[in-house]
Amino acid sequence: MTTAGEFLDQQPEFAAYEPPLNDRHAALLDVICHPDGSLEMMQAWFDSVDLKNLDDSFYRLYPFLAERLEEWDPQHQLLGFFRGNSRKTFYTNNLLFHRAAARMAEMQANGIPVLILKGAALIQSQAYRSGLRAMADIDFLIPTHDLGKAFEILTPLRLPPTDIATLRDFQHGHTFQDELGFEYDLHWHVLPHCRDRPAANAAFWAGSEQLEFHGINVRCLNATDSLLQVCVHGMQWNPFPPVRWIPDSLALMRHCSPQIDWSRLVWLAGETGSTLLLLLALRYLHRRYSAAIPDMALAALEAAPISQLEAVCLPLEFTPWDAHVPWSQAEPVLREQLRLQAERHPTRQLLVLLPRDNWTPTQSELCRRLGGIPIVKANGLPPEWRPAVQHYINQHSDQLLPSLMAFHEQNPGAPATHVTQLNDPATGTWQVVIQSLPPGAGGRPQLRVTDVYQSPLPAIPADALLLDAGRYALARPAPSRLGSLRSLLEQHNRRVAAGDIPPWAG
Repeated sequence: MTTAGEFLDQQPEFAAYEPPLNDRHAALLDVICHPDGSLEMMQAWFDSVDLKNLDDSFYRLYPFLAERLEEWDPQHQLLGFFRGNSRKTFYTNNLLFHRAAARMAEMQANGIPVLILKGAALIQSQAYRSGLRAMADIDFLIPTHDLGKAFEILTPLRLPPTDIATLRDFQHGHTFQDELGFEYDLHWHVLPHCRDRPAANAAFWAGSEQLEFHGINVRCLNATDSLLQVCVHGMQWNPFPPVRWIPDSLALMRHCSPQIDWSRLVWLAGETGSTLLLLLALRYLHRRYSAAIPDMALAALEAAPISQLEAVCLPLEFTPWDAHVPWSQAEPVLREQLRLQAERHPTRQLLVLLPRDNWTPTQSELCRRLGGIPIVKANGLPPEWRPAVQHYINQHSDQLLPSLMAFHEQNPGAPATHVTQLNDPATGTWQVVIQSLPPGAGGRPQLRVTDVYQSPLPAIPADALLLDAGRYALARPAPSRLGSLRSLLEQHNRRVAAGDIPPWAG
């Protein structure tokens, strides 16, 4: 089996990996985190930016600047500005903690254990004081089997058991917002990598520590496990610039060094399938900020064996969530995911969404051979099909008009759908979904194409598992993506039952 070090040695793009930070972020982090940071470096950064016109990723680091200025120049003209930011951070953090504690107490009263994560865990572990680490939300963990009960407490939305099961199997958390806009990130896995690893979840719970949090007793990740979560979470792509994981991880190593068990860290990275991400993170922190990481820990990570799935998924960890993934990159991940999911969920059908962009029938055949059921979906109406579809609409609009008008009269304001077939000599039979919008000023409804896809089955079980081979979601499916796919499949089932779509014989 390939080791983490051997794999990275074969991947030159990861040899000296640097997080995707712009120059202003990098310069600010050098001021805050580098052992050679100085007042001169800070002043150079002040001179290069407009402090009042930066985004939130910078504002969240301002309390660190207050701390540095108090140490380097207590008379600096900007110290009051940054002290004010620290006071605001302290106030908003404690208000968030107070409100979150009430939610946690309600869950505990219903028999649901709670374990706090990320920023709240760092503050409680004494790595930070409350006014130093800005927080937009609070993250906490519950056992996976309590997910349905937790949703009933945190939201009036009553999800059916099948949707709860899909969230549990494919997601690691979900964000809720209260009436004042405070956000709570509910997790049932510490990391996305734990979704199919119940032993890893159990290890986080077993290693957690008890503490008092705003009047209630909760669990908290220990320093070692917090370091793993902070590094792995920070390394993954995020639309919000990945900045805070760097001071977070350095603070843990600086203030909680005696509590960090490096052997456990290496072992837990293997248990969670995150050895490569942790190794890249620690190498970067050691190289850029002279982080005090024992040589034996780096050597042990380099010697650790990695799975084929972890290796093929690594590039996707740094890919935007909605980015299209080329088939050459998606195929090895799809092979491993189908094998893994068939092994872990032998009774559930595995559906694979294939984008028509650069699609070939060979890809569908590969999915079937690997135990998946392909659904090929076009991203809009392909240009070469537009004349044929428009010809169909022109030819049949008078025939469709009475039933469409009757629908619009009975359902004012609602769109109607009609499904037809398009036979492409090169790629086979496709289903074309035509949407009818309510009549406008001309008195006739407007017709437009909304979906084009190949239908796999006359009926699709509600507990089917979904993989998207055209996006990053193949490795980390997003709830919204699963929801849209679920809607697509439910619409398909209704159309089959109504006789609008003939059974697929491909």
